[in-house]
Amino acid sequence: MKSQGELVRCDLGYCDAPALIAGLLKYKKHEWIVIAFINAFHVRHLWWNKGPDGTMVWSFLRDHSLRATIKSLKPDCIAILHNHPNPNPSYYRMNIPSEADLRSAGFYDGEFSKHGISLLEFICERGVPHLYYASFGDSVVPIEPIAEEIGRINGAGLFNNYSLRKELKRRTKAEQIAGGNGGQAAVPQF
Repeated sequence: MKSQGELVRCDLGYCDAPALIAGLLKYKKHEWIVIAFINAFHVRHLWWNKGPDGTMVWSFLRDHSLRATIKSLKPDCIAILHNHPNPNPSYYRMNIPSEADLRSAGFYDGEFSKHGISLLEFICERGVPHLYYASFGDSVVPIEPIAEEIGRINGAGLFNNYSLRKELKRRTKAEQIAGGNGGQAAVPQF
């Protein structure tokens, strides 16, 4: 892995990629960032670089270079993974995002959503990826039809809303067979 940055071709299944990348970052003493460019549920390219010290990292693939890479690779989704080196794993938990991590995720979300690209952000600690941020493009979850359907149902009158409340209270056949409350405590009572 080149510490100053490198774009490499690969072919990893999306479901396996976060764990494999977290394993790659497991014993790193410095923070590293890995950007996975995903097309059709396969990671086709990875970018990685090392941070300046053990406490912070940012991608050296910035602004114009990042836009050019997105334009040429045309990803459906981008997953950003970075490690938090842990000086004492038996004492510290390092899988919680910092304020800088959350600001960075918000920034990348704004940049990628302009292009309809979904974003997933992970913190890797001791070889385990922890998802802490997800934003999906309209091509994955089209919001407009869902909002229209909710508006249509909510404006349908008292009887239809009563039917919805009744359906939410109804226990499923599996819950009836298993006995107990079957998760009914989590459903709001009207």
